[in-house]
Amino acid sequence: MDKKYDKFGKPVVPKEVLEYAKEFINLPQEPFERGGFLTGRPFIDTVGMGHRFRAVGNRVHKRPLNETFHEFILDIFNEALGYKWLREEMTKEKENQHLLAQWSAEIIGKIKEQSTEIPLRKPIAIKQSGNIRSLLALAYDYYSLFHCSARTLPSLLNRLKNKDNFQGAKYEMAVGGLAARAGFDIKWINLKEKHCEFIGTHKITKDKVAFEAKSHHRAGVLGKSGEIFDVESARVKIMDHIRESLEQSGKDIPLIIFDDLNLPITQAEDLSQKKWFIEVDNALKKYGFLNNYKNTNFGALFTTNFSWHFHESLDGMQENEVMAIFHSGNKYSLNPKTINFLDIVSKQYGFVPPKLEEQQANKT
Repeated sequence: MDKKYDKFGKPVVPKEVLEYAKEFINLPQEPFERGGFLTGRPFIDTVGMGHRFRAVGNRVHKRPLNETFHEFILDIFNEALGYKWLREEMTKEKENQHLLAQWSAEIIGKIKEQSTEIPLRKPIAIKQSGNIRSLLALAYDYYSLFHCSARTLPSLLNRLKNKDNFQGAKYEMAVGGLAARAGFDIKWINLKEKHCEFIGTHKITKDKVAFEAKSHHRAGVLGKSGEIFDVESARVKIMDHIRESLEQSGKDIPLIIFDDLNLPITQAEDLSQKKWFIEVDNALKKYGFLNNYKNTNFGALFTTNFSWHFHESLDGMQENEVMAIFHSGNKYSLNPKTINFLDIVSKQYGFVPPKLEEQQANKT
């Protein structure tokens, strides 16, 4: 169907699309999707008139019938960034391209490698690299925020497109996406003075908390200048980030800190035996963290290592590296269910759940 416009220049939504939308647009916002994945709100789509209709937030998209969920979230994320901007970045020499353009080009290249062997309009399966998973995770964060009515600040998208600000903006969107999937209603903070990233109120536990996102900068990684850093001598500045987070947040509600290590992922090793885990644990003990911060509004610390971008192959990487610490017994203590939701969604981060209906439809 060609688009039609009213006298004010706004697109006219066909009546048949509105009928489909009525069936699912107001479904309850539950945190779980089938299969045990936390999604913040159930995936909403239906098939009719030779198309697939997907609801994202309060918007309905008419999409190709055989389009996969992965293709869809990548496309709406690219639309948000700007197709023109992405095309211009991809025409540059690789060393001058934005990472998002490099990651997109990698996906396109892998699809082209297989497309000659696949029947027209059939889904193509490609093996994920670290870069491809990183891009899919970011696109899924954008989708989750939009779908759970949290949206994304235009300034955050602009920072994503800025090479110098990319890493910080990427992790802020990651924390926003996983908080939305964990069941939080999100209100972004947009102030000039120091502040946390956003305020979240959990739909089930009713905990109201401030979220702060920190990530470790590494030379030569995620757009940062310099030669690739030495892994063995890399510092884990967990205490510096905790202090900065406490200074930036308000004092009236609990604070949840997410801090990403940005280190290569180590495999075949128990979490408690990993070098970074021992360093973080030693730092918290050295500075008496669990005692000294009882008089602050500290609620929880999630140390993550969502660092697939270091790895060309993801073979053997089955679980995320996540360490959770939280206080109990004071007025800033969080409901254990809140911590559990965040722990689950952090361990699921980067794994975009499959859509069973799409798999069945694409086999026919």
